[in-house]
Amino acid sequence: MENSIVQFQTRILLDKRVSVWHIGTYLALLHLLRQNQGVNPITISRKILMPIARIKSIPTYHKYMTDLVRFGYIHYHPSYHPKQASKVFIIP
Repeated sequence: MENSIVQFQTRILLDKRVSVWHIGTYLALLHLLRQNQGVNPITISRKILMPIARIKSIPTYHKYMTDLVRFGYIHYHPSYHPKQASKVFIIP
């Protein structure tokens, strides 16, 4: 887990596209990964992730998750079923 944070810090220093909101979202995902005992992929829901990442709106949530996918930090497989969680794979 600690290695994931160090690797992420090293990558974001060079990546000018990453904002503080991307960092907060990614760290929230790492928190959930830690709760999942480091097992990748993790299952998430907006309802759980948004408060941890301090995201207040659904469009903002989707923007930063989409950006993290596009920038190569995560693989995100959203679930469109209300009772089924989405899956996120943290890319080391």
